Amino acid sequence: MNLRECQTLLTILAKSDACFWPVRKYDVPGRVLFYERRRAFLTAGVPWASGGRSEADRKTVQRALEGLAAAGLVKVYNPRGARTIGVRLTEAADDLVRRRIGMATFADSLPFLDELYRRRDDDEGFDGLGAGCPNGVPWTSEQALTGVAWGDNENRGHYVLLTHDMYPLLWRGFVSSGSSIQGHTWYAPTAAGYELARQRAEAGQASAYPPPLPAVGDEADFDFYRLVRRAEVKAIECGEPKDRNDLGDIPLPVCPILRRFLTASRADPNKEGAR
Repeated sequence: MNLRECQTLLTILAKSDACFWPVRKYDVPGRVLFYERRRAFLTAGVPWASGGRSEADRKTVQRALEGLAAAGLVKVYNPRGARTIGVRLTEAADDLVRRRIGMATFADSLPFLDELYRRRDDDEGFDGLGAGCPNGVPWTSEQALTGVAWGDNENRGHYVLLTHDMYPLLWRGFVSSGSSIQGHTWYAPTAAGYELARQRAEAGQASAYPPPLPAVGDEADFDFYRLVRRAEVKAIECGEPKDRNDLGDIPLPVCPILRRFLTASRADPNKEGAR
């Protein structure tokens, strides 16, 4: 794989991951754009433009993209044979590129799905509100999954690492993220994710949590990926959604009613701590 092909794959991965970056800002126009991009991802990929400064550059990028598609690494979306307007990595390429830069592959991310399933009766979770969550499956907070309390700014980088581990589950539609207007993020399995986790648990395939760290990858390639992803997140935050009347995902409650409060309330509705 030459440099141009490598950077093309890294760029596609970065732009894809940017779509699934947890929405931590609700005062930006692009919060609905995140919602639109996520809904369209599996059937249309992410918007694509060659970015070449000249016609020759654009043709070179397009040929490289076509070569990657022919190799089974990229899915190209060009309705009616028109120019390419959307791209995404194949599942094999997604694993390949993530492994190259030291991020979790799909197999590496499954312990996180297993843990979300184990927490379906967690007293510290709160019942799913939409996002395809089956009834009774709670959202689990990033602080519960990382052990880092909100407000611990010195260790908040663990929230980013958690998102890195969740990406293969997020884009495949097995897990959804939600956040409050304070930027606190929660995760929950979708209906498809819940079923996959249930099958894994019943087959004795569920993994221990937390899993081992992924192998160290190429630092230069990771830095390239991270810069592109950060730029794309900012571009989406400032972008305009196609449908300005769409509200997108509704923020999760700032003070959700945790299951332990509901349990106490049902047990003794007159108990002081149950209200």
